[in-house]
Amino acid sequence: KRLRTAIAEKINKLPLRYFDSHSQGDTLSRVTNDVDTVGQSLNQSLGTVISSSLLLIAVLFMMFYNNV
Repeated sequence: KRLRTAIAEKINKLPLRYFDSHSQGDTLSRVTNDVDTVGQSLNQSLGTVISSSLLLIAVLFMMFYNNV
């Protein structure tokens, strides 16, 4: 949500001549799609990082447990 707000503030600060060559609908569509893509990527990456970290901890535990 903060990313959307930051991008909206940035778009509001653009000069009016920007919108002469770019339609507002295209700009909003691009922003919405990009923010959704970033959010989905972060969600998938976070899950992978957590599962990989847990696997690493489990492997290290088993290595130390079997060594003793």
